[in-house]
This record gives sequence, C-alpha cells and structure tokens, in this order.
Amino acid sequence: MNKAGYRIKSAVVLRGTGIVTPYIADECVTALNQANVAAIGIEMRVTSDESELNRAKVGASGIQIQMSSEETVMDYFNKMRVCIKEIKPDFILSIDAVFTRDYPALFDELGIPVAAWFVDDPMMFMTLGSVCSKFIAFSWDRVYVKPLSDLGCLAAEYLPLGTNPAKFRRTPPSDPRCAPFACDVSFVGSSLGQRTILSGIENEYEPRMRDIMEECVSRHSEPPHPPVRELLNEALAREKTAPVVDKRRAIEVRIETASMALYRSRAINRLARFAPQVYGDSGWPALLEPGPVFRGPIGYDVDLPLLYSASRINLNLTKSQLKTSVNQRVFDAPACGGFVLTDKREDAELLFDTDKEIAVFNNEDDMATKVAYFLENNEERESRARMTKRHVLAEHTYAHRIRRMLEVVENHI
Repeated sequence: MNKAGYRIKSAVVLRGTGIVTPYIADECVTALNQANVAAIGIEMRVTSDESELNRAKVGASGIQIQMSSEETVMDYFNKMRVCIKEIKPDFILSIDAVFTRDYPALFDELGIPVAAWFVDDPMMFMTLGSVCSKFIAFSWDRVYVKPLSDLGCLAAEYLPLGTNPAKFRRTPPSDPRCAPFACDVSFVGSSLGQRTILSGIENEYEPRMRDIMEECVSRHSEPPHPPVRELLNEALAREKTAPVVDKRRAIEVRIETASMALYRSRAINRLARFAPQVYGDSGWPALLEPGPVFRGPIGYDVDLPLLYSASRINLNLTKSQLKTSVNQRVFDAPACGGFVLTDKREDAELLFDTDKEIAVFNNEDDMATKVAYFLENNEERESRARMTKRHVLAEHTYAHRIRRMLEVVENHI
C-alpha cells in the first residue's frame, strides 16, 4: 500500500481534447498525486518537427505524444499504448472514456483496469461495444448510472464534480486585481452558437421539419426543459412525418444546442437592468440585447477565480444535458467565496442547503426576483457565500472525489 493506504500506486490519465475535459483531467492528476498515487497525464500534440514524431515528450501537462497532421487516431493510439506499457500503471483514468470507448479490445489487450469519469451525456457515444472487460464507470449525473451499468461495466457509480481549492480560492474584492471584474451579476459560459443553427437544415428536409424543430427548440428552452426526444416524437407523430433514421441524433443535438442558446440568452437579457457581465465566446454579441455587457473570453487559471471573488452574484445557467447534476461553477465559485444563484437541479438540493448556502431559482421571473433580493440583502448573501465555501472545502473537492474513485477501483481489481 502507498502512504495514503491505497493498494493502487500509479495511474495514467488520458487528457483528451475539448474546452473543459482537459482541465478536469489535470485536476484528477493533481488529486491522485496528493493521494500518493503517482499519476501522469497523456495528451496528443501535433507537430511539424519530424525528429519528434516517433517519441513521447514530457510537457507541462504530462506526456505529450507527438503526431503529424497526416497521422490517424489509430496511429496515436498505438503510440499511446507503447507509452502505457512502459509506465505499467495500476489503472487508467479517462474523462468521458476518451479513446477507451473507441478501442475497447485494444485496452483489453493491455489488461489494465479502466475508470471512466463521464462529465457529458455518455449515451451520446457509449454502446455495448464501447466497454472493455475491466471498465468502471463514474457519472457526474445520477440519471446515467443505470444506463452505464446496463452496458456491462464492472461498476457504475455517481460521482459529482468538485473543485481545486489551491486554484479556486478567495481574493478579497478590495484587491486591485479584482477591480476589472467587479460587477453585480456575472455569467461565464458558451453561447452555444447562434439560434440560426437551425438554418443548416433548410435544404435537408421537407419544409415542415424546420417548423417542427423550431417548435421543439421553443418548448425545450423553457425550464424544466422537457426531454428533446419526447418533444420530437410528439411533434413527428402529430405531423405524420419522420426524418431519415441516421439524421435523427443530429436533429436532436441541434434542437438541444439551439434551445440552450435561447435559454441562456433570454435569461441574461431578462436581467438587463442589472447590467450582467458576460464572459465567453464570440457568439454572444449577436444574442444579447442592450443592457448585458459582453466581456470576451476569460482565463481559467487566473482571471476566473478573480471574477468569482469580485462578482456579487455568480449566475449559473445549466445545460439541459445535466438532468440532475450541477456543473463545475457550483463548486468553483463558492471555493472563491463567491455567491451562486443557479437554476433548479435535484443535485443542488441534494449537495447543498439551498435555504442557507447556494440559492436556486425556478424560472426567469423567479431568477430576476432573487437577483434583486440578494443584491439588496448583502448580509444574507455574504453569509450564504461563507457557509457554502466551508461546505465545499469540507466535502466537494477533487481530492474527495478521487478518494472515492480509488475506493471503488480497488474493490474491482
């Protein structure tokens, strides 16, 4: 056993790509190392330097496997497999089962247990053929635990997200570094593209399909966000039409994405009189009415903790793919001493005391009312923020999540 009492002594974390998942992978590496499990991340790096192509390189985020733009994912996997064999970890951790879901038989050949922590809807890409024989699943949303278990995993368990208090920590709002971020209300997140995302299907289907999709977008954008599949089935049956089978999932994704763009922009515009500060991608200006202020992208490691510290209210608008769970912001902002007002999710009430810690709203009217209330009631807002911070640091860090993960993995190896 290592010094922390675990039989597991080493791990490899597959870093993957995307906006959020590499950060979560890095936090897992840090938390594993804190638990005295020697962990290292592996990521792909595209290079034009031919002298680097056949070797792995140690970088700031771990091992970088060098790839040319002409090489395939299979080429990458073969290089990664050689790297893993040399490390000989006790288990492999993959966020969203990246790579492991595409080549389960090859991971079986390695014979190393695979733990996958899903922070996106796993049913978008997981099938019976995606699970290797030593596959252990963790889901940040309780609704996906049974479907994952049904795929034949050794175990499937709920594991919510957390925070890294070494990175997300309080900076007094009076600190000059907070000055550029001071505001009554802030929101950080993707615009999820233009609402005109539906325009791409104009020539793909008969005209009434667009009307069906727009109807579903409108209905799904309203909390509690009725399931897209049910809305689409209802509309298709009523109109006695159906899309081409292999286009069905793409249509559902477009509806959900457009719905969330509408939901987020409508909510922020509803708060126009409070001049909310919005941080995110370049799709936002086209969605915002006069009042909200678009501030552009924000740096994750340095500026985001300052924003959470400086904002009087950190607004959270959850994507509908999170059925019961809460997202990263609900842990990171309180770790910085920030007050969080979030839309209603079961896990918000499961993980927090919403009468004394984070606050929850049910709809846009309720959101606007509570924003006004908490801006006027500084003492209550600050008390809630202090209590939530204590709670998060005591129970909801990545160190807590990794400890539970190690306990489960050790029971199945």
